[in-house]
Amino acid sequence: FVLIRDKQRVGEFQTLAEAFDRLGQNDVIEIHGNGPFSVGNLSSRSTNSLTLKSAPGYRARITPNDPSFNPWAHVFDFVVAESLRFEGIEFVSDVPCNWFGGDGKVWSFQNCWIISPHDASVGCMRFAGTKLRLEDCLVIVRTTGEVFSVYGRESHVELINSVVFRRP
Repeated sequence: FVLIRDKQRVGEFQTLAEAFDRLGQNDVIEIHGNGPFSVGNLSSRSTNSLTLKSAPGYRARITPNDPSFNPWAHVFDFVVAESLRFEGIEFVSDVPCNWFGGDGKVWSFQNCWIISPHDASVGCMRFAGTKLRLEDCLVIVRTTGEVFSVYGRESHVELINSVVFRRP
């Protein structure tokens, strides 16, 4: 996991959690590898923008299988983020989970898979921002709740060339 800030390499980390611990303003985390990469619950509370993407030549797979993972919390929890961008990542879970939660102006997913086939999952995303955008994405969720829980008077979801499948 390579952390880049202002187009300069800040550091290389063995885990995504270590990279999250060093987040600042306007960061990019490039994932150099296909994985799967096990994570616990990760949160960011102080970034203006964050891009999490597979490095060229890779398609990273992230799974919430770390022993520290709490299935009742979001895998990724973002608060006070201006913009979040995810590129070329497979988020795949075989345990109950709610992948993303938080707020911000714009969340953008491009060429991502979000797959949670476990029947005890409570949803996929809880978003309290302005725009949630998925382009060239595949979302397959088995849930008793909403796939996308979007809050706020100005909030909207854009699906561009994407497929969303919800199975109760």
